[in-house]
Amino acid sequence: MQLEVIAKKEMLNIRQSLIFSGGKNTSPVLHTLKKGDRAAITHFTQRFEADGYEWAQVQLIVDDKEINGYVQLDMKSYLISKRRT
Repeated sequence: MQLEVIAKKEMLNIRQSLIFSGGKNTSPVLHTLKKGDRAAITHFTQRFEADGYEWAQVQLIVDDKEINGYVQLDMKSYLISKRRT
């Protein structure tokens, strides 16, 4: 079963990598999901990072460009759902 993350509110950032400084992810933002936007989850980090959250690796296509990055798993910002086919 494939899962996807769905943005519940604005500004769910997809980050390039898991680089932290001062407890915050400082890697570049590759894309920002708007409310209702979806991205396929390809992998869970299965550990808590320096910011206190688990992260998931995601993939989506925007304007014919494939984006692979990471989203912070914060229940205030997203839902996880079975991926639509």
